[in-house]
Order: sequence, then structure tokens, then C-alpha cells
Amino acid sequence: MVAKLIKPIVLVGMMGSGKSTIGKRLAKKLQAQFYDSDQVIEEREGLSVMDIHHYQGKEYLKQEEEKVIKEILRYGAIILSTGGESLINPEVRNMIKE
Repeated sequence: MVAKLIKPIVLVGMMGSGKSTIGKRLAKKLQAQFYDSDQVIEEREGLSVMDIHHYQGKEYLKQEEEKVIKEILRYGAIILSTGGESLINPEVRNMIKE
């Protein structure tokens, strides 16, 4: 019997800490969708997160991250990987708590 996921699980940590690896495995086990907020931003912007930070600035990247996380959390019972700095933003922290 597979446990039924009823709300999002958000994985937060530093780059390279294994969030995506664990998130994908967890999503498969729970039969849920997996999303990586950095990957979504990179796909939409056509640049790496590092390049977005360099060319458009930290504030722009923080705003995009907030929008993407908010959007993904509306998808329901999913697994979401976010960057370690995302929790610094009080709006993001509050969205994750809900």
C-alpha cells in the first residue's frame, strides 16, 4: 500500500545537498509530481540561476523564485525542491507553512 500525499512536501537546502535526488525518489515512492524551483526558473528564463543572479540581480531572482514557489505550491500534493536561501524570504516561509 502506498501512502497518500495530502499536502506538498518542500525540500530546502544548499546546492548539491541532494534535494533533487531525494525529491525524485520520494515523488516516485509517493506517486507524486516532483518540481525543482531553480529548474523551473532556468527553463523559463533560458539562463542558469547563477547567470540570472549575475545579469539581473539578486532581487530579481528572489522575486522570480517567490512567484515560482507560489505557483507550484498551488498544484497541491507535490514534492518541491527549493534553494537554501528561499526560506530567508518571509513570504516564501509563510507559503510553505500553509
